[in-house]
Amino acid sequence: MRSNPDEIAGQVVAALNRAGNAGDAEAYAAVFTEDADFVNRFGTYFSGRAAIEARHKAIFKSFHAGTTGELALIKSRQLSGGEILAIVSGVWRVPGGPLAGELGSTYTLLLTETPEGWRIQSFQNTTVTPSPR
Repeated sequence: MRSNPDEIAGQVVAALNRAGNAGDAEAYAAVFTEDADFVNRFGTYFSGRAAIEARHKAIFKSFHAGTTGELALIKSRQLSGGEILAIVSGVWRVPGGPLAGELGSTYTLLLTETPEGWRIQSFQNTTVTPSPR
């Protein structure tokens, strides 16, 4: 392997977590490539850094205002093309609104190296729900 995927993924995840906790849509979107693909917890698809930033500006001011949480790298591996696949867990505490409470998510991130550094090329957010018995 050319690089340490856990270290790289850990740095990207930490930057995403800091931006999310700060409610900083510009910093959040900066972690993505210009042409990134983003699927949120509701299955809505966004294309490109500008769309990701615009959407997060709106949610950080509305139903995710004041939300804090932690992201943790579960696993990463470098793919044959040099990209890094990362699986991440997240727990967010939403203080009010329609999503108030604690939300769990599992994220799948595809990281790619750009002239700006490592960025998220593709992002999939899946809500963690209790398993049916």
